[in-house]
Amino acid sequence: MAKAIDYDSRWQIALNNASGGKIDSLDAMQPNMLVDVMHVAFQDYLVECYCDHVRQEFGPALAPGENIGVLQLKAALVNRWHISDLPSANKSKIIAALTGELSTFKLPEEAYEVVAFLEKGLPPLAYRGQHHMDFIIEMVKHHRPDHLADQ
Repeated sequence: MAKAIDYDSRWQIALNNASGGKIDSLDAMQPNMLVDVMHVAFQDYLVECYCDHVRQEFGPALAPGENIGVLQLKAALVNRWHISDLPSANKSKIIAALTGELSTFKLPEEAYEVVAFLEKGLPPLAYRGQHHMDFIIEMVKHHRPDHLADQ
């Protein structure tokens, strides 16, 4: 039986990494910095969830253990590359090679529930302009599970 994924912990790790370890001071961040932190954290969280999806797709016998290996293998398959043809082991370049796949990826419901609060926007940004909130809302909404699309 597969171990349940702790999405809350994953989100906290992504948020902590994106904030440079300053997760406790998010409330005091400048709005533009907060949007950047949320964007980077969400992207990292999305990639983590995508790697789980790909591991499940490949099955335990074929899926690499490390996320970079999962991303490299999927990029090679999607782009019809040989593993030796991969541009590098640079995670951002591999993610760029998977943009088409990642752009259509829908979070599992349990993973979405952890970040669903972002669809309500970020209260500190309300006085700085709606476009900040809209960006965060649309970013999360785009990866909402299909069966929750009408919510």
